[in-house]
Amino acid sequence: MSCEAGFSDTLGAVILIAVVAAGVALAGVAILSNPAAQNYPSVEADLTVLDHALLIRHLGGDALNKGEVSFIISGNDTKHLFTAMDGSSWSRWSVGDSLRYDIPAGQSVPHSLLVVYHGGSSPRVILSLGEPRVELRVNCGGSEYTDTRNNLWSADQSYTPGGWGYDPNRNSYSTASPVSGTSDPRLYQTESWFSGGNGNYRFTVPEGDYKVTLKFAEIYSGINPANPRIFSVTLEGEPVITDLSLLQTAGMYAATDGTFYATVNDGILDIDFIKGRENPKISAIEIISE
Repeated sequence: MSCEAGFSDTLGAVILIAVVAAGVALAGVAILSNPAAQNYPSVEADLTVLDHALLIRHLGGDALNKGEVSFIISGNDTKHLFTAMDGSSWSRWSVGDSLRYDIPAGQSVPHSLLVVYHGGSSPRVILSLGEPRVELRVNCGGSEYTDTRNNLWSADQSYTPGGWGYDPNRNSYSTASPVSGTSDPRLYQTESWFSGGNGNYRFTVPEGDYKVTLKFAEIYSGINPANPRIFSVTLEGEPVITDLSLLQTAGMYAATDGTFYATVNDGILDIDFIKGRENPKISAIEIISE
């Protein structure tokens, strides 16, 4: 009996070892056959609005080829509607590059954008950008200009629904005379002025809070020092400047800025210039969402 028991114990041990070994082998097969984890690119970017266009600026991480990604706005793939900042075609989006999507006239500013990567085994959202930061800069009465801080100021234009611009009674004026008190005198060497009394600029923007900087300089040589220009400004219907005389405040050819805050509830930011004596005017406008 003892021999049989010993034989049975030995056989059981052999079977157990075989089963364990088979299990290890199977586990090994499972481990070796498990595909490597998919590595997806990592990108940092910001979303801004400039001149009724969305800009996505690559801030850091991996470069992306055009064929690898799509940009989803309001459920639609808009990859082929994006261009490089200068309006040309693009093939690769790298750190420092900005891509531009011109929002159709009459269409509101989208509230979000998704970047989807298609280079892996399945599409994946690698970046979700929420409410865009609004940055609007206008060189009133002048052409496009890049300032000393590398900010782009758009050329002036008339208002169209869904966009931004001045009203019909606007005129322009410029001077070659130097302007003091600024590192960007070109912004103050042109102006929009409004004949027949009051004038207006309108900007289509998402509802929210905004910081508005208004830039002025008295550059009209025909102004009468004894009878200087005086005007007021309202922002969203609220007075922010009352009875301003640029000549008395700063003198001729001197930059003067004012920064104010407004809340937009109707999708349009209104800036009204109201005549006191002579025609109201403005040199440049900067609008930044808060």
